[in-house]
Amino acid sequence: MVFIEKEDDPNVDIEIIDGDKTQVGLGFEANDHIANLETKYEWFANGIDCYRVAVAVALSRNKDKSDLGTVTGKKNKYSVGSIDSDGRLRELIITFRPDLSDKPYYASEWLAEIGLSIIREELDSGKFLSEILMGEQKNFE
Repeated sequence: MVFIEKEDDPNVDIEIIDGDKTQVGLGFEANDHIANLETKYEWFANGIDCYRVAVAVALSRNKDKSDLGTVTGKKNKYSVGSIDSDGRLRELIITFRPDLSDKPYYASEWLAEIGLSIIREELDSGKFLSEILMGEQKNFE
């Protein structure tokens, strides 16, 4: 395994070149969404829970990296050990998107960005969190 440490930029983590990320980061807007969910709505115990739910929302809506808008001010936020201490987040990503099995934590960054954006937009439009988590209901009649 090869490690690269970027000493000139403290906001860039140590990356494993032939593996996956050890730290995950979010942009300014996503960090703002997390703060909003923690303080205004108080539905999540912490930002890690917000991150996990956002990944699940993006996966459930079949989002892809191409759905990600511009991300500015990205900084490392969580270690992989904190967001996925039991490996369930990794398994969730791989179950929904087997094509991401090589770097699920790298993918979790853009999935979280997209999911947080979806949650914020839908809350702002008046939806309840339960409606957002359930997604679009399809009528199969």
